[in-house]
Amino acid sequence: MNTLELKSSAEPGAEEASFNQVVALSQMGLILPANAKKNAIYVVHLDYGPNLASTRLDYISEFTVTMPILSLTGTSDVVHGQSVAQVYCVQTQAIQQYTLELCQCLQAWVFFLGGGEWHCSRNYFTV
Repeated sequence: MNTLELKSSAEPGAEEASFNQVVALSQMGLILPANAKKNAIYVVHLDYGPNLASTRLDYISEFTVTMPILSLTGTSDVVHGQSVAQVYCVQTQAIQQYTLELCQCLQAWVFFLGGGEWHCSRNYFTV
């Protein structure tokens, strides 16, 4: 089981926090916190469920980047029937665009239950 703890930046010790940026892509059900200390982007999938009370975070994926992330933003679209996110990162020495397929952010069995075909490059961002 993975655990992700989010705290307010108003709390004491906020300067020690690892997550410096967060982007929500609600159409895809994704939250993307960036961790500048670990050079990583975490992608958290939201399972909305049939009602608000059953909404939950059901999967966390970690993607390593080459440099610390100073800021990021993202967009989502459907390309060839697949949900795809474009993540734009301002990093210490570059501005990068990463492509992330929704299937990279779901457990394999969830994707199959949804009727999807597995055409996923699971363990990396496309730059």
